Amino acid sequence: MITRYSFTCAVCGKEYTVNGYWWNQWVMHHWIDYRHLIHSLIHHRKKLKVRGVLFILKMTLLWIPLIVLQVIDILLQPLRWIL
Repeated sequence: MITRYSFTCAVCGKEYTVNGYWWNQWVMHHWIDYRHLIHSLIHHRKKLKVRGVLFILKMTLLWIPLIVLQVIDILLQPLRWIL
């Protein structure tokens, strides 16, 4: 089953859409939030504060465990069908 998430920027009306399977919803939610954050920084010229820089750093570093967990989940996919 393929899941579709969408989000629209309140300022300019640009729509973000992410398609994916049910087992990678963490990555999908994180990716759509990250894309909106980068979009607002580039196109709407929001000024960064210390909290904003720390948030971007945290969002970027969070990709590492998410991708590792995603790979482990894909590798263990056949074990789901055993039970």
